[in-house]
Amino acid sequence: MRIIKKTQGDVVMLTVSGAISFMDTSTLKTMLHRLAHEGKKKIIVDCKEMDSLNSIALGIFLKAYKSMQEGSIAFANVNPHVQKVFHDTNLDSIFPLYNSIEEALDFYKHA
Repeated sequence: MRIIKKTQGDVVMLTVSGAISFMDTSTLKTMLHRLAHEGKKKIIVDCKEMDSLNSIALGIFLKAYKSMQEGSIAFANVNPHVQKVFHDTNLDSIFPLYNSIEEALDFYKHA
């Protein structure tokens, strides 16, 4: 897994490449904890190059979301596998899923 962080205004975009394996989860957890601690309330995770997502990573995203106090984490460029994981776990009712970064940014402009 590789994560690239970019900021656009008050939105933090994380591009995740590869599979989020068990060994990568501590890196993801640390990054999301840091963003929440910095008071970031708008995060987009770009899944365009994400191969897979495990249950530990889902738990990390959920815990980060709960610690953000009125913030949200949106997912963009969600492939069918990742979309199915969110749907099967009913987490698509908590995390907005978008077809593109532009759609996710538009969500935050109107939020």
